[in-house]
Amino acid sequence: MLGIKHISLASGDRLEVAKVIAGRLGMDTVQADLSAADKVEILLRTKTLGNVMMVGDGVNDAPALAAADVGLSVARGKLAAAAEAADLVLLKSGLSGIVAALEVVRRSWRIAQLHSKAWQLVLVCLRSRWHSPESDFSRRSRAL
Repeated sequence: MLGIKHISLASGDRLEVAKVIAGRLGMDTVQADLSAADKVEILLRTKTLGNVMMVGDGVNDAPALAAADVGLSVARGKLAAAAEAADLVLLKSGLSGIVAALEVVRRSWRIAQLHSKAWQLVLVCLRSRWHSPESDFSRRSRAL
């Protein structure tokens, strides 16, 4: 959908709870009863396959949020440690904000690419005008 290839739940919760959450959200894999160090280890292994975004909401998630390519903290209770470690913070609690944030990022990226291509075209036009035999600059440099 948004260019995401694999969604995994790495949770500090009990396995039974994590499986219910993963099932409702359509996660590809689930791991539970994890410490903060376990989450970092899983994240670092996953990073060998490509870019990784970590979503977390608590102190136990802070180290993995910091280690991820993109750390996204979701507001919930005591957010300070997770917010400090994250690249982005969603102030509205809930997972629907993550999809909205990803859509904003994709739109922004497309706009940035279009602007970049437009500036490249402007530079090519200016360069060709600058170096053409009929340009004012070319005439002045030949006169010297």
